[in-house]
Amino acid sequence: MSTPQQELAAGDRGPLVVLTSWLTMALMCLATGTKVATKVSRLKIFQMDDVYMTVAMLAAIGHSIAVYQETSAGLGKHASTLTQAQVNGVEQAIYASQMLYILSLCFAKLALLQIYTTFARSYLRSRMVKILMYFVMLWSAIALLPIAFQCHLPQAWTVFSRTQCIEQVPFWDVIGVVDILTDVCIATMPVWLLHDLQLPFAKRALIMIAFTSRILVIPLTILRLVYISQSSTSTDPTFDALNTALVSTININFSIILACIPFLKPFLDSLQIGMFNSDPRFLVTRGNRNEDGSGYYEIERSGGSYGRGKQFQLGPFSTKRKSDGALLSPKVTVPEPTLIRVTSRATSESP
Repeated sequence: MSTPQQELAAGDRGPLVVLTSWLTMALMCLATGTKVATKVSRLKIFQMDDVYMTVAMLAAIGHSIAVYQETSAGLGKHASTLTQAQVNGVEQAIYASQMLYILSLCFAKLALLQIYTTFARSYLRSRMVKILMYFVMLWSAIALLPIAFQCHLPQAWTVFSRTQCIEQVPFWDVIGVVDILTDVCIATMPVWLLHDLQLPFAKRALIMIAFTSRILVIPLTILRLVYISQSSTSTDPTFDALNTALVSTININFSIILACIPFLKPFLDSLQIGMFNSDPRFLVTRGNRNEDGSGYYEIERSGGSYGRGKQFQLGPFSTKRKSDGALLSPKVTVPEPTLIRVTSRATSESP
């Protein structure tokens, strides 16, 4: 049995892709598991963004499996050393990985946008986020349909054929450009949504960095398009397509990892307090946090009695809102041990 070093020396670069794919996939699964566990433990509920992120993770795992199948069939080896059956196996695995690539990117974007809807504190902001969500869904649907039928039936998977399939470079260039534009929008939208967050500058900047870190996947998307262009004219496609597979697997795994960063506990805590400080109907006056993590924040509500002296559990992304962004009720079910004591500034009026 040959070792990976011997395979590389013989012109087989597949083991490098497999190693990179499994490593980045493991990091992605760890990040996704941490994100979902942190949020579910705080809110005691599995929300829609958790569903999107889980689907993105499963699609990325499927992509890594497809990449493994590609290399097992012969990706990374010179085509002259492969049988036609092996080349067909590479094509079939690439065909599956292309669809899983789009699905994973789509649901990672939707997970972030779903969270944006929860702190879009006005009708206009909420509407803009939802429009972007619908656009991402439309983009992925438009991308998946040509991928599914990119070659003449019944062999729609013969991706190396230049006479039976659509032009790969123009198609992926269009998909890639739209992908980049949506990433730019998703990365920069929090600057608009959270610019008036009432927090110290350092904490506000840290939250912005957490959300805008997604822009780091754009160079990987561009590099993938470059490799697709280079391999499109190759006379040795099974060898030269390896770079595309390598960058693709890094791209989708890091896309999900970066989407999980804003859900780390320090960012959630800062965002929670900043959102209530920024709401015109509430004012965080002071707080207390014990060594064991228990405690409360005291919030005053302007314009009415709101249960003076009562305590409510509170956390981010769980307060129901009217269309104008006003809070319907402070009685939100969120994680212990954070408790909210609500007092009233003006007890003469009712809410």
